[in-house]
Amino acid sequence: MTRPETLVSYAQNHEDIVLARILEPWNRLGHWIDIGAGHPTFDSVTRLFSDFGWTGVNVEPLVPEFESLCAERSADINLNCAIGRSAGTSVIYEGPPASRGISTMISEHAYNSRDRSKLITTREVEVRTMSSVLDQTPWEIDFIKIDVEGMESLVIASADWSRVEAEVVVVEATLPNSVVPSHQPWESTLLDAGYSLRLFDGLNRFYSRVDKIDRIDDVEVSRWYPACPQDRYLDQVVSMAVDYTTSLKAHLTTRDVSLMEATEYARSLEREIARLKSALALNEVRRLEQTSKLRDLEQQVASLVQRLERNT
Repeated sequence: MTRPETLVSYAQNHEDIVLARILEPWNRLGHWIDIGAGHPTFDSVTRLFSDFGWTGVNVEPLVPEFESLCAERSADINLNCAIGRSAGTSVIYEGPPASRGISTMISEHAYNSRDRSKLITTREVEVRTMSSVLDQTPWEIDFIKIDVEGMESLVIASADWSRVEAEVVVVEATLPNSVVPSHQPWESTLLDAGYSLRLFDGLNRFYSRVDKIDRIDDVEVSRWYPACPQDRYLDQVVSMAVDYTTSLKAHLTTRDVSLMEATEYARSLEREIARLKSALALNEVRRLEQTSKLRDLEQQVASLVQRLERNT
């Protein structure tokens, strides 16, 4: 299979684009372990790989997200638990539906200076070790992603890294909701296991035992750099807006569609674009190119609505 002209990025910081550049999931099948998997689509590091037929182990302690994983990723192994230094149970501090990303098992991170205490609920969850997850994994693993809101050190300490053969390990490496580095307590474990730091993207540190070098015009160029326009990708939110606009155009060109139906469909698209704008703000998507595309879509919708009004 050849690489698609345009990839769709689902991950919050476009980690999936960096991983796709390294692993080329369109060329082969592979597998992952995702500790702190979250939703199967929104802010997902693995959705892009799943679209290419890859499968993996998704570890997610939050029940709604786990149930979504079970519904949408039936070919994966989905585990409703947390990962810690030893097996047992622990308390998880869950954020509200609009802020699930603040959920954590560390109380001081839950009740931080932003005082989210009124929004937090607590629940007891099963805790397993990463070694036990590796024991349950039937595949050779290509990459591991760890995003556990401050628990990274305990997760990494719970694995026998001499058994881990993953080509890439991606670990969130700042304190929750900050830019303060948090890799010092655990990085040496990965380095001692033969991994080398290849990239820090402002949020995550990418480790690999193998460098990836391309030769371009007789110049050696590393593949390890943050996602950029050269990767030819769209953010998921923009991709959804493009799909809705394409759908509207097709709907308008259908001969048997009534003017009233088309008008209501245009209005529903305007509401969807407003929702997508909110999603952009919530996910802190600031890329000027994507914002320009959204404005272009608004102009297209306005033009279509004007055409409809002239026909009434």
